[in-house]
Amino acid sequence: MTGELLISLLIHSSFGLTGGHLAAMRGHLRLLQLIESRGGLLDLRDKQGRRPLEIAEANRQTAVANYLKSEMYLNSVQVGFLR
Repeated sequence: MTGELLISLLIHSSFGLTGGHLAAMRGHLRLLQLIESRGGLLDLRDKQGRRPLEIAEANRQTAVANYLKSEMYLNSVQVGFLR
């Protein structure tokens, strides 16, 4: 595991914010991609019912929002329905 970045995908704040929410808020696209590549879910809701996509849009993180929209679309097509 030398040199490998380890991320706990289940940790969240007292507000229900996950790493995905925080990365979306700050516009960290590469971190979101890493979280997803490690099996993290990018459509979890916080305690206010917001997904990382809504947080990215509220914080004007356009590149992140576009990525999350495309991932949500691709994931919904894989399971056979749109959200």
